[in-house]
Amino acid sequence: MGTGIPGLKASNGVAGGTGLVGELDGNFPFMWYVQQVQSRITGNWNRVTSSQGRVQIYFRIRRDGGIDGARIEIPSGNPNMDQSALMAVRRSDPLPRLPDGFEGSSLGVRFWFTYLGN
Repeated sequence: MGTGIPGLKASNGVAGGTGLVGELDGNFPFMWYVQQVQSRITGNWNRVTSSQGRVQIYFRIRRDGGIDGARIEIPSGNPNMDQSALMAVRRSDPLPRLPDGFEGSSLGVRFWFTYLGN
């Protein structure tokens, strides 16, 4: 649990945190798009705590790049970290449009935020 999609490297965030797309709903072959989304969201993560932890956020990306239904799916046990991760997703709205070759109307994403401490 909590590993990324094969071939996808974690994106480094501010002050030592990392972000990683852990799972997508269905088959989505556009890794370049996933890496772009991951980098954008991780770049918007302002870590507000020095404690270690990981939190998983679930959200859907609409065709136009808008984000729907962002929620904490697996909490870290630290409410401040959980909220900072959720805010990173919300601050990233809208994301780039879904690729033209993708058939679905939206893409579900499970995103891990990990902070291992200083």
